[in-house]
Amino acid sequence: MLFNTTILKLELTRQALDHFCWARQSLLDDLIIYAKDPVIVKRRFRMLRQLSWYEAQILNKIYSFDSEDINDFSINHIKHELSYVINKSA
Repeated sequence: MLFNTTILKLELTRQALDHFCWARQSLLDDLIIYAKDPVIVKRRFRMLRQLSWYEAQILNKIYSFDSEDINDFSINHIKHELSYVINKSA
């Protein structure tokens, strides 16, 4: 079962990093578009810092996660939490 757990962790890591990459690119695009607005620039930099912190936390959790239930390896919770981190109306 250890091999299956490793594969599930790798797949969850790949999916999570794909979503983080998309979120980071979205924030960088906003930085370029709104470069003349200091408030938006400050908020996007804050979001990028929070995104990096959250990404590190998720990778640490995935690495130390110990479960054999396939339902525990769902990306949905990560995607949901990620939407809070990059919420542009916050």
